[in-house]
Amino acid sequence: STTKLPLRRPTSYTASRALVQTREDGEASGLAPTEISSLNSQSGFLVALAREIEIGESAMNSGLAALAAGSFRLAVEHFSVALAVASESEQLRMWRAECALQARDYRTLRADVGIVLSRINPVSTNALWVFGLALVRIVGQVDAGIHNLELCLRWAFGHEPCSVAVRSSRAVRRHWAALREATGAGDWLTASVKAEQLLGADPEAHFFVLRAHRALCRAMRELLEPKRAVESCKAATSGNVADVEGLEEEEREAREAFLDYAWALAELHRWNEAIAALDVAHRLVGDGDQRAAEMREEVKRRRDKEGTFDYYEILGIARNVTLDLIKKAYRRLALLWHPDKNPDNPEEAEEMFRKISEAYTALSDSGIRERYDVGEDVHAETKERTEERRKFKVNPESFSEPDPETGKRQAEASWTDPETNETHTVNVTVEPRFKRSSRPPAPAPAPPPRHCCLPMPDG
Repeated sequence: STTKLPLRRPTSYTASRALVQTREDGEASGLAPTEISSLNSQSGFLVALAREIEIGESAMNSGLAALAAGSFRLAVEHFSVALAVASESEQLRMWRAECALQARDYRTLRADVGIVLSRINPVSTNALWVFGLALVRIVGQVDAGIHNLELCLRWAFGHEPCSVAVRSSRAVRRHWAALREATGAGDWLTASVKAEQLLGADPEAHFFVLRAHRALCRAMRELLEPKRAVESCKAATSGNVADVEGLEEEEREAREAFLDYAWALAELHRWNEAIAALDVAHRLVGDGDQRAAEMREEVKRRRDKEGTFDYYEILGIARNVTLDLIKKAYRRLALLWHPDKNPDNPEEAEEMFRKISEAYTALSDSGIRERYDVGEDVHAETKERTEERRKFKVNPESFSEPDPETGKRQAEASWTDPETNETHTVNVTVEPRFKRSSRPPAPAPAPPPRHCCLPMPDG
């Protein structure tokens, strides 16, 4: 079903068509040129206006469909098109503001709320409700948010959305204060409890949820619980890194979360993931902090030390075999342990396949084999050459649609073993490519119009 666009001007496509018909009848009946010119001007205006109304109604209905589907950023775009036609519609303003709240678009939300309260409906309780939630969930100004929500209740006693929001916001304020006190005192056990309570107070308060995950991530590291740390640290680092670059305090907090995440992954021997997290932490370093680089070297050293094994044993061959026998042993084991042929135990198959490939890389190269036979440590060099040989290529036709929040895409990557002609296919996540900007952060958005009952947040 469709919804009619709420306009303040009573115009319609039917009326404009009637005027056009009157003009045509006038031409046929011999009206004066000045009279026909007047009719032409009016009919052209109404036809153009009717066309705008149709565009606006279509955009509004598309926005409502996107809202129902949970595509809030897309809904904001559609409602923006509709507002270009009906800029004084309170309903459209509030629809876009509520979508902006879900999409964490504070600039758009504040503009809509300011226009509603200053020009359209100065006593709109829904506008106060949305603005109060935005101050708490997006900006983190919990006191200012509670003030607006309490004002909403004074204007409309018993307003259910405002009542629920006030209770959850007060709980957020209470647990946030307790969490800061515990982390400041280094009481990490209490901090973990308070972080869990903060997460449950308002799961949609992104500002505080992110900081609760960061605090829980650090607490689990201090308490030496890597398994629990991985879960909270993953949540603490799941956002788009480009969103914090250039914001000194945010960048520093994100870096600490990535360092804690890398520690947890390394403790669980998930070396490659730990190195990836440290690469991001290094990207966020802007003050000469060398911890990410030093930790990366330590993780690589531990990985290489753990990954050493006897190349002859892994291929099941004697030390004096010929190159042909090495190739035959490799083909047999590569086909046996190919990950695509072992869907029931993919992790074990992938590890064995990696070791078999590394052993073949070392023993099929006469120079490396000779050095290995005399006791030289060639594992690091062999591992690097194996990774170079196994270069996966992403299939451009397999890209999924980008994630609306992070920009990440899913795709398939494949590599064909030249010895066995077997193709190894894996699912990969492709990160968006962002260029680090050297420009200073954008200035804070302009405040909304002043209102008698709408206190402005600090900053």
